[in-house]
Amino acid sequence: MSLAATHRRKNRCARISAVAKELEEGKIASMKVLAVKEEQFLTDAKGKRTGVWLNWDTYERLREAAEEVADIHAYGALRDRAHAEIAAGQFETLANYRALRKRKAK
Repeated sequence: MSLAATHRRKNRCARISAVAKELEEGKIASMKVLAVKEEQFLTDAKGKRTGVWLNWDTYERLREAAEEVADIHAYGALRDRAHAEIAAGQFETLANYRALRKRKAK
């Protein structure tokens, strides 16, 4: 993973934590959907909408927003369990994990 990608992921994780906290505290009611300025629909022979054309930038924004929402839900679902495991001492330090991996690799 490149340094820029790592930095973007770190920033996204910080935003996810902030949004999750605001959702929990009731400061925001829900996530809003990004608005698409120019909608171009695909239709079948009867005129029924079957799809939509998006420019690349809009597609990327929507995809990233969907990833963030999924990350927020995953974080919320596992947060209580992770805190309980840490409180119970059921965790491994990074140094111990690395030593264990090094021993297994030999």
